[in-house]
Amino acid sequence: MPYSAHTGSDSTKQWLLAPAVAGGLALLAVAAGWRGSDLPAHIYRVGLFHRQGLTLWDPQWYGGQWTLSYSVLFPPTAGLLGIQVTEVLSAAGAAWAFDQLVVHNFGRSARVGSLLFAVGTLAQVAIGQLPFLMGEALGLAAWWALTRRRQWLAAVLAAAASMSSPLAGAFLLLASATTVLVSPAEDRRRACVVAFAASAPLLGVWALFPGSGIMPFPAGQLLSLLAMLGIALVVVPSRHAALRVGVGLYGAAAVVSYVAATPMGANVSRLAAAVGAPLLLCAVWRTRRWLGIAALVPLMVLQWNPAYATVTTERSDPSTRPSYFRPLLSYLGRHAEPLGRVEIVPTELHW
Repeated sequence: MPYSAHTGSDSTKQWLLAPAVAGGLALLAVAAGWRGSDLPAHIYRVGLFHRQGLTLWDPQWYGGQWTLSYSVLFPPTAGLLGIQVTEVLSAAGAAWAFDQLVVHNFGRSARVGSLLFAVGTLAQVAIGQLPFLMGEALGLAAWWALTRRRQWLAAVLAAAASMSSPLAGAFLLLASATTVLVSPAEDRRRACVVAFAASAPLLGVWALFPGSGIMPFPAGQLLSLLAMLGIALVVVPSRHAALRVGVGLYGAAAVVSYVAATPMGANVSRLAAAVGAPLLLCAVWRTRRWLGIAALVPLMVLQWNPAYATVTTERSDPSTRPSYFRPLLSYLGRHAEPLGRVEIVPTELHW
């Protein structure tokens, strides 16, 4: 969402609704015992922090990994607060910041989109995209600080967003680029400060810890994303020029992510999954409500299909339960000599 220094009024306490919904749903997910496909990796990394503190290299993860290239802030934060507390606070914080931004830019009618975003954070919790959710909350808070002209607070939050999730930091750069293209000079200058703050950790990690691997990006997934962005360009009214420019830049970034072999890859679609449907609803609610609601369908599928697959797979996948590993651990306990490396080959759910 491009930065705008326009000052809106919000005298009611309705801003509490979105963070309450997001935090409440995250608590329900915790109570229900949902353990998304990404969660075991975070449990491992938080456990590593408990055992070793912040480390540079971990030889126990496949062939070894640079630990800080994935997230600098999430393991210590979740290690101190607990994973569940961190995810609840991240969901509520992201919902609060998004609500502040859309009401500021679109007016109070945007609260319907704000609530949709709050509900959507449940998808990230269900999958276990917790470092990204934390980075998303910090990135949205950085953009909120810009709307309040708190430039240096915005810079600190932007750097923290990148250090929580490089993916969230990259999306913050996309928002900054949009602002540079469409906003007045003073707003462009502030956006450049945020862009520098977000990019510094990304460049540092890239230079110091190379070889983070390549994320695939199937052509069909790219075409689906571009089709959704094309629909958004048709549906979003022309008066929201900044949003339309952002959609265009996002499409270009998706093409680059497909062509270039990088850790980004298909992860680029996560921005559309997180904010696509809520932003579209905010933009069309006053004038093109029913057309916009129809256009929401593919974006909602993009957002919720991975979460649905994760929850249903978790019920049928025996490897998500501790009992599955007890025979292996018992065997290793009886045959621990000589000590050596044991690697569990992924079965890709081939039961």
